[in-house]
Amino acid sequence: MKVKGQLCAAVVTGLIVLGGCMESSTQTAPMQTEVSGIHAQLAHAKSQKDYRLLVFASRRLVIPGFEDKEAQQLKARCGVRYWKNEGDVLYPSQASDSRAVKYQFASDYNQEVYTLCRQATK
Repeated sequence: MKVKGQLCAAVVTGLIVLGGCMESSTQTAPMQTEVSGIHAQLAHAKSQKDYRLLVFASRRLVIPGFEDKEAQQLKARCGVRYWKNEGDVLYPSQASDSRAVKYQFASDYNQEVYTLCRQATK
């Protein structure tokens, strides 16, 4: 019985260690693929003629990259697309660094897609 307990503890410890390794590698992945990811997203937007701006679900509409602009006017002109599983509430399990990377990605994407939207809605 004592051996089963030790084995169980070893398996749990191993899973915790592996889980920590997996988490740190996924945190760096968005930074490594950000440039190629934005180009792929923009290419997809162009091919689909989908010039909606990327936003996070929140209590009030804030469009990354256009914080100083009137959000409702931008929404009426281009439309918005919500980032899946992202809102304005951060839980302890979510890293603020990950959110900052996503926000910067959305800001860069929106700057580029807004140019396309303006050209399409002349």
